[in-house]
Amino acid sequence: KIVTAGPSSAGKSSLLMRIQKNLFVSQQTPTITAACFSKSYSFKGEKIDFTFWDTAGQERFANLSPQYFRHCQFALLMFDQSDKESYDKMQSWHTQLVEKAGKDAKIYLLANKCDLQPALNRQEVQLYANENCVKLFYVSAKTGECVDAVINDMLAEYATNAGIVEQQYDQSAQLIGFDPIIKKSCC
Repeated sequence: KIVTAGPSSAGKSSLLMRIQKNLFVSQQTPTITAACFSKSYSFKGEKIDFTFWDTAGQERFANLSPQYFRHCQFALLMFDQSDKESYDKMQSWHTQLVEKAGKDAKIYLLANKCDLQPALNRQEVQLYANENCVKLFYVSAKTGECVDAVINDMLAEYATNAGIVEQQYDQSAQLIGFDPIIKKSCC
């Protein structure tokens, strides 16, 4: 189970559209509850199924999203790196993730929209990632930049924890297929 978290307009739905269909839609409808889809990968000869959950980032739905954080293995904590306010709001989402997801969830900090001019100092963001023991990736849902690197890192992490492989891994993940599923209820 992989959840997204972060402020509105950080690009969570766009990133998941990139992961699911390798598409970018410039005018996404804001997520108001949650939606999910599953995707299968082949990694080191093993089939690994990931279920991605898209959660709402708008403040009026802020109380609903954390219920989807429970029992996740990975969390994609996102912010718009071209917007300082998005970075500031991301930090409260991080607190909720840590509280609800539990200590075993691996959190990835995704600085989205890396195709745009940054509003933040990269050293500041790296320091935040280091202090909070999260992996930092600069990604672009629009161009697809570094999206595969995030997926490959999660596959390697999952495979290592599941005992499938040791720390070495290929830098590629092959799509086997996916089943789009839209759900609006918890779990």
